[in-house]
Amino acid sequence: MPHALVDAFLAGDIAGAAAHLAPDATFHSPVADYDGSERIAALWSTVARVLQAPRVTAIVEGDGETVAFFSATFQGRPGDGMLRVIGEPARDVTLMVRPLETLIPAVKEMGRLLATAT
Repeated sequence: MPHALVDAFLAGDIAGAAAHLAPDATFHSPVADYDGSERIAALWSTVARVLQAPRVTAIVEGDGETVAFFSATFQGRPGDGMLRVIGEPARDVTLMVRPLETLIPAVKEMGRLLATAT
C-alpha cells in the first residue's frame, strides 16, 4: 500500500521506502524527474540528509494513492512538504516543498551533496 512508502520515507528509512518502488518508477522532485528505482533510491539517500524532523500533518488516501502533507526543516529552515505516491508498488512519486526561501537552500545543498558523491 502506498502509505507504507510514505511512512518509511518520512522516517528516514530509505531502503524501506525504496522497497515499495516499481523498477520503472518515476520520482518528481522539486527540480527534476528521475526514472528507475535504483536511481531514485540513491537520490533519496541524499534527500534524507537534507530533510530533518518531518511531522505528518495530514494524510489523504484514495484508490491506490496516498498524499501526505508534512512539516519539517530543510537545511535548518522550516517548511512544508507534500509527498504523493501512486500505486503499489509505487510507479509515480512526487515531492513538493515550500516556501521558496526554504526550497532554494535545500536544493543547493542537495546539489553539493550529489556532486561530492560522484
